[in-house]
Amino acid sequence: MAYTISVSTVEAQWLASVRGPIQKNVSGAMLALLGQAWERVKKNGIKTDGVNMAIYTASTIEAGPRVLDPSDGSGFTPSGLAASTVHMGPYELLGEAHRAVREWCAANGHQPEGTNWEIYGHHEEDPSRRRTDVFYLLRS
Repeated sequence: MAYTISVSTVEAQWLASVRGPIQKNVSGAMLALLGQAWERVKKNGIKTDGVNMAIYTASTIEAGPRVLDPSDGSGFTPSGLAASTVHMGPYELLGEAHRAVREWCAANGHQPEGTNWEIYGHHEEDPSRRRTDVFYLLRS
């Protein structure tokens, strides 16, 4: 898949999240954290727009749905200058989007800060219609 990379200043987005350590099975760990976050959302009546997010650092994963009221949030995406792309397709191929952003940054003189995140579109049964926005915070 060909990816178009863009650089823009992004604002923080609040989410009702749960954080855990990076594990060998990153997708399994992220899904477990997302499940815990949704349990808390349902238990506490937190209003969301149904959009899930995951934030990755060298040592942690933080995952949860985006909240409508920042006072309900327990975490937030980074803000600042970021390189991003859109991945359309199965989640199993998301690594290609991440690789494309990192390679583009290296070729264009941008240095990722070390934090990246994904914003997942509303679930689609057809994997080819699944949208995931991939962001890398850049060093200033």
